Amino acid sequence: MAAYINIDKIAEYFRDIHGNIVLGIDGYIDEIWQALESRSDIHAYKAMQTIKQFGERIIACDEGGMAIEIISKRRGYGGFTGNTSRAVSSLGLKPTVIGTYGKGTINPRFAEMEASCNLISLGEPAVSHVFEFDNGKVMFPYVQAILEINWAALTDVIGEQELYSIFGGADILGLGYWSSMPAFDEIVMNLCAKLENKPKRLFFDFADVNKRDRYALEDTLSLLGNLNSRIPMTLSLNEHEADSLFACFGQSFPADARAAEKSLNEMRGRIGLDELIVHTPYFAGISSFEEGTAIVRQIYCEKPVKTTGAGDTFNGGYIASSLGGLNAYERLAVGNAATSCFIQTGSCADRVRLIDEIKKQCRRTVL
Repeated sequence: MAAYINIDKIAEYFRDIHGNIVLGIDGYIDEIWQALESRSDIHAYKAMQTIKQFGERIIACDEGGMAIEIISKRRGYGGFTGNTSRAVSSLGLKPTVIGTYGKGTINPRFAEMEASCNLISLGEPAVSHVFEFDNGKVMFPYVQAILEINWAALTDVIGEQELYSIFGGADILGLGYWSSMPAFDEIVMNLCAKLENKPKRLFFDFADVNKRDRYALEDTLSLLGNLNSRIPMTLSLNEHEADSLFACFGQSFPADARAAEKSLNEMRGRIGLDELIVHTPYFAGISSFEEGTAIVRQIYCEKPVKTTGAGDTFNGGYIASSLGGLNAYERLAVGNAATSCFIQTGSCADRVRLIDEIKKQCRRTVL
């Protein structure tokens, strides 16, 4: 597989990167917390290391009440648009981003994002309380501000012709998260039907698939499959989201990379999209209508510095690498490297760090 990843070609691609990326439609302020297992004095405490510890403490309570002390780790912006745009802009692009970043004026929490993106705000941001552990995170989002976004809201705030120009001029239009957007299907139908000039590709992150019922997921997949001939579509899932998607068809997503390669191809054909991607802590895989299947292994990080936004960072790396010229293996390698840099350091890779990480990944994984 290493023969399919040309690091020099990837480096040259990012030296001359250009293209029009548009991302929507959310905007979160993330409150990141750590849950404590115990505290011995004012300065000494022990944090819970795993999600299982957190869950077992809650289950052990059974009935009645309980308290788990929490401490603040950081506060920042997040969501699909925040995390994905951070990764995209770090690699040399300035995306146009539509979401909820403040009403009237941009909330100061999004100042960094405003400096690196063309920001269009629809209203006040949503808020997500996130509990981070060594093996993942538990998120409690309050999404009322996003639930009410529909096609009419977009045209009212942005203007119909301006919206058509923004969406129609995109090389890649990324939309997330389906799970928090009741009007997702309506928005996709309208942009496919009403835009004379259409985006060259649509990219989707569904997020917590289990949040909505199976029938809503089936309806959306049917819609996207029918519209894929108008605009090529990419669906990106993490391993848990893949489990939920496969369960809809009476299947399970394999943990083994080789088995996953075959299953991805079968599922992509079944739902009728141009590309289906699954990214896990151990590998990323794709089934592409034009390129077939590809698997690129990932070095597992035992002690991540930051996990909130890791999946979106993969998406950002993949989107940035999808503007033409890189093959499926190379695009997955970029997504993996972007994620690896992020979880190890807590910040997004620039182009130099990204290439260094790809070299390291290629040396240490069995490709």
